Amino acid sequence: GVVSSVLSVITVIPIFLLCKKFFNQKYALIGAAIFIFEPRLIQNSLVGITEPLYLLLISISLVLFFSENKKFIFISFAIVALATIVRSEGLFLFIAYSILYIVRFRTNKKMIIKYVFAFFIFIIVVLPSISYRIYNYGHDGILMKVIRSQSEISISTNAQSSDWFLFAINGLVNLIKFLGWDLIPIFIFFVPVGFLLVIKRRKIQELSIVFILFIMLGPAWFAYLNNSDTRFLFVLYPLFCVLSLFTIEKFVSRFKKKNLVIGILFIGILVGSISFLEYKKIDYEYERDMFEIAGIVSQMTGGINTSTEINKYIKTA
Repeated sequence: GVVSSVLSVITVIPIFLLCKKFFNQKYALIGAAIFIFEPRLIQNSLVGITEPLYLLLISISLVLFFSENKKFIFISFAIVALATIVRSEGLFLFIAYSILYIVRFRTNKKMIIKYVFAFFIFIIVVLPSISYRIYNYGHDGILMKVIRSQSEISISTNAQSSDWFLFAINGLVNLIKFLGWDLIPIFIFFVPVGFLLVIKRRKIQELSIVFILFIMLGPAWFAYLNNSDTRFLFVLYPLFCVLSLFTIEKFVSRFKKKNLVIGILFIGILVGSISFLEYKKIDYEYERDMFEIAGIVSQMTGGINTSTEINKYIKTA
C-alpha cells in the first residue's frame, strides 16, 4: 500500500509534464491537481496492486512520445514495453504509438528504418520477461493471456455466433456504463466538452490524444466482456487530464479575473474529491471481519447464497 501510494504521488510529475506539452504551466498544474485528487485513484493506490506502477510508466511514455526530441520518442517505446510487462494491455499503447509514429514522420525518407529501430527497442525490453515467463510458467504473460481470455469467453458463450454478438454488445454496454462512472465526480464536467473541442480544432498532436484514448478502449471493452470493474479504465486518466484542460482553458478565458476562477475550480476539485471519498469510504474493520467469516463458512459448508455480503470473499478465503 505504501509503495503504491508513493508511485501514485510520483506520477503527478509526468502528468504535469504531459499537460505542459499542450498548455502553459498554470493550466498544467491544474491538470496535475485533477490527477492527484482523483478519488478513485486515491482509493486504488491504497490497495497495493499494479495500477499505480502501470499508470506511472504509461504517463512517462506519453510525455516522451509527445516530445520534440526524437531520441525521447525512442525511449518512449522502451517505457511502454516496461508497461506491457506490468500489464499486457500496454501492447495496445505500443500499437497506437506505432501508427502515430508512422503518420507523424511519414514524409521522412528514413521513417521505416527508424520505426524498425523503435520496434526493436520494444522487443529487446519485453523479451527477457517473455523468456522468463515461458520457461517458468509455460506462457509469455502477454499474447497468451489474450488467447487464454478468448478461450474462457468462448467457453462461457458456448462459442455460438449469436451468443458472441450479444456478449460483444454486453461488453460495449458495460464499457459505456463504467466509462460514465469513471468520469464521476471530476472528469464528467470537463472531458466531454474537451473531447468536442479537440475534434473541432483538428490539430494533429491534440487528435493524437483522442486516437490513443480510443485504442486503449479496446482492451477495456475486452475486459468488460467478462468482468465489471472501474479500474480497467484508469489508464485513460492521464489523457482525461489533458482533455479536461481544454474545457477549463475555454471556460477561464471568458472571465477577466482568471486567477480567481482557477482558484475556485481548484477548490471545487478538492471538495468534489473529498466528498466522493467520504461517500465511498470503506470500513476496513468490517471488511476484515467479513473475510474471516468467509474463511470459516468456506470450511464448514459446500456453498453459499450469492446475495450474501461475504460471497465476494469466499473464493479468496
